[in-house]
Amino acid sequence: MAVEELDTGGRSSPVALVLHSEEGPEHDQALAGVIAESHRVLLPSHPGFGGQPRVAGVDRPADLAYLYLALLDGYGVDSCALTGSSLGAWIALEMATMEPRRFSSLILVSPIGLKFNGRTDASFAEVLVGPQDAVSQLLYSDPAHDVWRDRKDTEDVVRRAEQRESLLHYGWEPYMHNPRLRHLLRRVAMPTLLVAGADDGFVPAGYYAALTGALPGAQLVSIPGAGHFPQVEQPAETARQVSQFLPGAADRPLSLSRKSGQP
Repeated sequence: MAVEELDTGGRSSPVALVLHSEEGPEHDQALAGVIAESHRVLLPSHPGFGGQPRVAGVDRPADLAYLYLALLDGYGVDSCALTGSSLGAWIALEMATMEPRRFSSLILVSPIGLKFNGRTDASFAEVLVGPQDAVSQLLYSDPAHDVWRDRKDTEDVVRRAEQRESLLHYGWEPYMHNPRLRHLLRRVAMPTLLVAGADDGFVPAGYYAALTGALPGAQLVSIPGAGHFPQVEQPAETARQVSQFLPGAADRPLSLSRKSGQP
């Protein structure tokens, strides 16, 4: 498994695990950079993303959660901060229900993975098919902020397709949620920050408020002028919220100082 290690705060700093969104690992490197000012950050690439092959038998976010718990075991990490964005936040929630005592805090940026509306209501908007412009309008307050929008290079097109296929693999049926996860949320008792874009068209109305209410120690912040990826559209405000929540994090716009490493 490919893992980037960011340790601008020094290797004696507390550990944070950052799990990227379905847009790929580079999408959340800047967010990880903010956390790395006060933590030793582990930023793995999910199987099927960032050019990494998928792993046989790892078919759902809960399977990825066990994979990352094993990763922490390999690093000898018994306690850490946990952060995830979108798909990564879904995986983080699965991990937090499995081993809640292991995580000192939880930051969820636009988490998916739950269903709070009616049985026949759509759980999330369809973003796996359809014209790119329509998908961008759902995911971004300003579609021009879509980091993939103008990429025409063949390598980029193929990589985006591979990552969309992997999202389909992990989240297709039931679509983008685990029906069992909702009933386990009471186990997530660590301090939790839920960051959501005010213009997120991917999730149903009331979704983030319902999720916040289901988490015993959670607070919700809504970022104006942002869709499903506030760390991309409003990086300075996202950084400020993370900095206020996570002791020692730098109160500055998102930036990155990093180096590569593997377990």
